[in-house]
Amino acid sequence: MASAKFFRPVLVSSYIWRQMGYGAVIYVASLTTVQPELYEAATIDGAGHWGQLWHVTLPGIRSTIVTMLLLNLSHVLLIFEQVLVMYNAAVYDVADVLQTYVFREGVLAGDLGYSIAVGMFTSIVSLTLVLSTNKISARFLDEPIL
Repeated sequence: MASAKFFRPVLVSSYIWRQMGYGAVIYVASLTTVQPELYEAATIDGAGHWGQLWHVTLPGIRSTIVTMLLLNLSHVLLIFEQVLVMYNAAVYDVADVLQTYVFREGVLAGDLGYSIAVGMFTSIVSLTLVLSTNKISARFLDEPIL
């Protein structure tokens, strides 16, 4: 990457592309658990396609949606290798995520104490995100995932 202005769009689009296949398989598998009789009952009750989606499909795969949200949110801070592959000095100002910053300061610059402190901060932020998502999932699923 020679230009910093394209780094973020390329990173986001490559992350979405990488996760799309896995997510599609999980969601399609989850859709098979929704009973066809529920769609028939919704049709008899006068629900159109959007009504079936909103009142049958989404509640049927709600646990999968929340689980995938938890997994994807925990992956937000763990994109080290994807950023490192596209990393160079021209994009340091826009490309640094916490893990690449720890790598650059600790391994390349030799400041291990500082990089360990930043790594601990990253762990605390990750734990906070996962616990917050778990609390939110408990509200939607009536039971926590973790």
